Amino acid sequence: MPTNRVLAVAFSLLVAVVSGFPTSVASAAPLQICTAQTLQGFPISGTVCGGTTYGFQCSAGVIYRCSSGPRFQQNNCRLSQVCNVGCITRPSSATSTSDACFSGAAPLTLSTNNTLGGTDLGLTVTLAAAHPSGAFTNMKIDRGDLVPGSYCGVPNLLAGQTSVSFALPTAVVSSPTQVNLFVDLAYADSSGVNRQLVPVASTLTLNPGGTEPPAPEILNVTLSPSTIAPGGVSIMDVELAKFAPARGIPVTVTSSNPSVAAVIANGQPFVLGGCVYGGGAEQIQAAHSVPSQTTVTISASSGAPGQAPVQTPLTVTAGCAPKSCLEVRGGTVHGGPCGSIPDGCGGTLMCGCDFGETCGGGGVAGQCGLAQSVGVSALSLSPSSVTGGSSSTGTVSLNMAAPSGGVGVFL
Repeated sequence: MPTNRVLAVAFSLLVAVVSGFPTSVASAAPLQICTAQTLQGFPISGTVCGGTTYGFQCSAGVIYRCSSGPRFQQNNCRLSQVCNVGCITRPSSATSTSDACFSGAAPLTLSTNNTLGGTDLGLTVTLAAAHPSGAFTNMKIDRGDLVPGSYCGVPNLLAGQTSVSFALPTAVVSSPTQVNLFVDLAYADSSGVNRQLVPVASTLTLNPGGTEPPAPEILNVTLSPSTIAPGGVSIMDVELAKFAPARGIPVTVTSSNPSVAAVIANGQPFVLGGCVYGGGAEQIQAAHSVPSQTTVTISASSGAPGQAPVQTPLTVTAGCAPKSCLEVRGGTVHGGPCGSIPDGCGGTLMCGCDFGETCGGGGVAGQCGLAQSVGVSALSLSPSSVTGGSSSTGTVSLNMAAPSGGVGVFL
C-alpha cells in the first residue's frame, strides 16, 4: 500500500465480547464478504487486515482474502482467517497486501466489560513493536453517543512509549446496551515501513441504574483578544479540570455590563463529552459606541457544584464603529431600509438592495422590495348570458397601470 495509508482510518464495526479478560474474542461471526480498496477506489488484492484504512468495510482484526478487479468493484474480499488477538499490515505494493494475524500483547484492553452507565471507562493501548516516530491511536467506537471522546480524549503513543492508559466517560442508559470498541494503531517501524495494528473489537455492556457525574469545574478561561475596540469581538476558550460527562457541558457566559460588551446569542462555549476544551468561537461583542475606555467582567460557569463563576476582564476602548448596512437592517437579507441611512456615529451609509430587490421597489419609499409585476386582477363579461349567435363584451382589469408599449392578455 502507499506509505500514507496509515494516516487516515475509517470506521469499521465488529460485535465482540471479551473472554478471559483482557484478551478480546469476537462473539458474533465476522462479515463473510466485504470490500477493500485504495482511497482512489482500486480494489486491493492479497490478504487484508479488516479495520485498516483500506479494509475499513471489513470486520476489525480478522484476515480476508481479496482479489483485484475494475475500479470501484464491491465485495472483492472473502473471510480467510479469524484472528485471536487482531491483525497487522506488512510491507506491500500499491494494490496488493500480505497482512497477517497478530500474536503479541492485546493492543487494547478495557478496565471492565460490564459496568453501570455513567461511570468512567478505563482503557489501555499497548504497542511493543518499535515506533521511533510515535504511533497514532485511532479509536473506533460504534456508539459515540454512549462512550464519547474518541477524537479528543485518546492520546497517541510517543516514541519509545509501549503503552498509554486513559479514561472515557459513559452515558447513563435505561436498558442494557452494548458498545463495540477497537483501535487502529498506525505507525512507522524501525525500517520506516508504515504499519497498522488492529485488534478484534471489544464489547462493553452498559447497564441501567447509574448516575451521571457532576459537571467538572472550570480550570481556565481565556479571551482572545482581551482588549477590543467598539464593535469588535472576542473569542472565549474554556478548559475543564476533567473531561466532560457523556452529554457534554454547556458553559454559561455573562457580562457585568452588557451595554458595553454583550454575550453573543447562541455563541456560548460547549465542551463535548470526553473533552476538556471548548469554545473557539466569537462569544463577546462590544457596543458600537463607547464614550470612554471600560473594563467589563466576563463570567463563565460550568454548573460545577460549589464553584463560583470564573471571571476574566475584558477591556473595551473608547470610540465609535460605524454600523454596516447589514447591521442597520438587523441582519436581514431581504427588505429593510435603503438609501441614505445614519451609521450610528454621526455619518451616513448609502445602502442598496440585494437579491433582485430595489429601493422602493415594493411600493414603500426607503425600503427594499421587489417591484410588483403586471397581472390580471379581474375579468368580467357583459352580458354574462347570451343567445347563441350573439356577442358579449369582455373587460380585463390589471393590478397596475400597463407599461409603455402595453401588455398582452391571453384568454
